[in-house]
Amino acid sequence: MSVLISVGQPVFAEDTWWHLAMGRAYAALGPWLEADPLLFTAREAPAPAAWLSGLLLHLTRSWTGFIGLRVLHVALVVAMFVVAFRALHRVSGSIEFASGATALFAAMSAYRLFQLRPELLSILFAIVAVNALVLGSRDPGSARKGFELPPATVAALLFAFWANAHAAFLLGPILLGAAVGGVASSRWVGLDRSRAAADRQRALLVALLVGTAATLINPTFAAPHLLYFEAGADTPELARITDEWARFRLFTWPEANIPPSPLSWCATWLLLLITPAVVVHTARSETARGDFAPTGPDPALLAIACASLVAMLLAVRFSWMSIFVLLAIGDCLRTSNPVGFRRGMGIAMALATAFTFVAHGAWPMISRGVRSVATYAEPYPAGKHHAHAVWFLADTGLEGRLFNDYSSGNFLGYWLAPELETFINGSLNVPRETMDDAQTIGLRGWGSPEGFEAMLDRYEIDVFFGTGLPREGRPNRPVAFTTRHLEGSDQWIPIFRNLTSGIYLRRNASNQANLERVAAYYARAGVPFEGRFDPHETIRAAPQWAIDHGVIPRNWSRVLEQTRVPDPTRRLAARSRQASILAILGAYEAAAAIDRSILRQQPHALDAGRRLLFSLLQPGDTALEEASILADALEAATTPDDTIARVLIDAARNAPSLDPDQRRAFVSLLPMLNRQEASRLGAGFVPPDARI
Repeated sequence: MSVLISVGQPVFAEDTWWHLAMGRAYAALGPWLEADPLLFTAREAPAPAAWLSGLLLHLTRSWTGFIGLRVLHVALVVAMFVVAFRALHRVSGSIEFASGATALFAAMSAYRLFQLRPELLSILFAIVAVNALVLGSRDPGSARKGFELPPATVAALLFAFWANAHAAFLLGPILLGAAVGGVASSRWVGLDRSRAAADRQRALLVALLVGTAATLINPTFAAPHLLYFEAGADTPELARITDEWARFRLFTWPEANIPPSPLSWCATWLLLLITPAVVVHTARSETARGDFAPTGPDPALLAIACASLVAMLLAVRFSWMSIFVLLAIGDCLRTSNPVGFRRGMGIAMALATAFTFVAHGAWPMISRGVRSVATYAEPYPAGKHHAHAVWFLADTGLEGRLFNDYSSGNFLGYWLAPELETFINGSLNVPRETMDDAQTIGLRGWGSPEGFEAMLDRYEIDVFFGTGLPREGRPNRPVAFTTRHLEGSDQWIPIFRNLTSGIYLRRNASNQANLERVAAYYARAGVPFEGRFDPHETIRAAPQWAIDHGVIPRNWSRVLEQTRVPDPTRRLAARSRQASILAILGAYEAAAAIDRSILRQQPHALDAGRRLLFSLLQPGDTALEEASILADALEAATTPDDTIARVLIDAARNAPSLDPDQRRAFVSLLPMLNRQEASRLGAGFVPPDARI
């Protein structure tokens, strides 16, 4: 149930937006696109490997809205669980085992299932293929009369649809090929040379050949079968995407906040240990009775289970293939153990999964949108996508080339393309060098001899979309904050800034029309704009606009009032909040003035000292001497576990030895807040609307 709750949460996965945007393009132009409709850095026209899924998502969104997408998401996962349960019950003969194994499969697959992506169809179709073709071939008379289709027909229909729905359609022929190999090997070594085994092998082989041929029925014929290999060395490394292709490390305890979860890690180990033990036990039991061939372990299922275990170890994203290992285990237990044992094992799996999933499973990683009724009611978490800044770009109508980080590209492309084309997105349809450059730009050119602004010039970037708070990240989930990267640049104009994002426009003649659009937007909104956006002046002159767009919190006037109350505790808290917000918005002089005042009255106010040091390091050379003196004082007062203070102290000592370009890159990456402080600071801000 927890998995289904997470599946039905507001649309959360970034890739959903890319598939929606591509589905919109396919609806308008068909699957044969001549160019990428979202990226200006695209290596080639996008491959229509998942064009049917994108079209389905787009039509669902158009006809039923985001609630329809969420219902579709839940329906796909429920269908997956139903087919998995029926297959497990079919092989094990035990409802309890089927229930427990389905629960374990759900827990191990949860990180994949909560993301609305075409991959869901691949998981569903793989289970359907094994259930209908592999299990059906060993029990051909079990289907109801009048409803049974020949295996070759089933394979042709299923694989043809699959080849147009998701690039992982080759799993179908691979699993079916493993089944053919398993049956053939069993016959070759003499375990089962019966007529039924020969007929089964023939039926599976015909289904494999016909099904594989059917996969050629797609917009580009054989191209999807060679998609990755054709890209060659120009393909970005999939391993860069942490939760996609990371290898399963058997001898390393799983790290926090990234797959696999401790539950999935332990379950994989158990499957690796239990599967051979169960197979050996079953083989011995059947051999002792002299009837191994007709009732022993299914060689087709065993071959599929072995292939699945290999896949699970190759990449954590294949943990969902545990379903096929559980099918093989259930089949073995049916032939060698009494039903009571299977029931007990099923109940044990169900209880263990239920009691460990929330604390030690994927739940902490997949439950972001289900933590309150208010967030669950939203169509999608707009704040996650820095939508205040995105809606600014949409409302101003800017055009040209947009720099964005990897995680923002899908949402930006859906709402802004083709007027603003994005730099990268989840399609990875860019040269390897572009991905490398994206990482370097994210570090403000640190370590690059070319230079940060020169890289932006080379790509002819018109608009820079910076995001993030200067805060520390969660373990294994580092925070990339690019909001301050272009502060103080003569070649770039700040045109929007709030707590978590900043937008800059290149200062050149070709952007004159864009600059006029920005000026017209601010004139309509009553916001001062004298050739650049000044957040401090905007707060003073247009406080309601600033509140509505996430520049200051709702209670800003109350914060200002509290800075003047007699109570020193309340006054200090309000002044600290005021200074933190101003420092993050780039009003370093105003923030520094407040923090100097705080430190004169309370010299041991460590948060004010950290914040002042952060502000002093930003403008350039003028405040480095004061920063060095403050760093010495702060080191004497801070505790060893104050990691933010340690980073800032080291920065103050290292900054003078860097050249100006290195120093700008260095200080732009400095944190100011720990996770708890960032959470408290972000409370009370108006979230962006979720446009539909």
